[in-house]
Amino acid sequence: MTSIKHDSKTLSKGSVWRKWDLHVHTPASALEHSLGDSWDIYIERLIETVKKHNIVAIATADYFTIDGYKRLVGYYDQANHTLSVNGKTAQLYLIPGVELRLNIFNSNEESINLHILFDPNCCSSDFITQNFLEELTIAYRSTPNLPLKQQNLLAIGKSIAENNSANFGQDFSGIDEAIKADYIKKALGTITLSYSTIDDALKA
Repeated sequence: MTSIKHDSKTLSKGSVWRKWDLHVHTPASALEHSLGDSWDIYIERLIETVKKHNIVAIATADYFTIDGYKRLVGYYDQANHTLSVNGKTAQLYLIPGVELRLNIFNSNEESINLHILFDPNCCSSDFITQNFLEELTIAYRSTPNLPLKQQNLLAIGKSIAENNSANFGQDFSGIDEAIKADYIKKALGTITLSYSTIDDALKA
């Protein structure tokens, strides 16, 4: 066990309340947002915000994806818990999280959302994708039990963009990456899943 030294001033304060924000969207979010597409600018604003409000920990909350957290890690020094860009720095504990949209609705016909948080010391973004997200099955229109795989997301997104039926066997290899990203974003903003599939994925 590691011993930690405290001075008398710290000890006299008793418990210390620290601010955490466990619902932080990134530019990878499928929501319509004003976060922009520049990750450098987004990180700068994030650093300014957490310092202004004395926030010491955040968790990402993008719908059905951990890609935003994966991009944040590129600006993050895990050893020192420091987020940095363009000379701006903030000490911050970064937690990987995803927001899931259930096929359960409240009295206003709004989907109930569920946040799943992961231990950053045990779960890399690739581990979360392969061992949790891709174990989920989603529903789109009348098609249930679709694995949450890129191929299915592309098919759903294309069907939304073109307002036609989804072709889940289509070859998307020759499509521009920006169009693919748009398809996936459209899909992530629409799909839902049942609570039971989350339970199954967590047991997998």
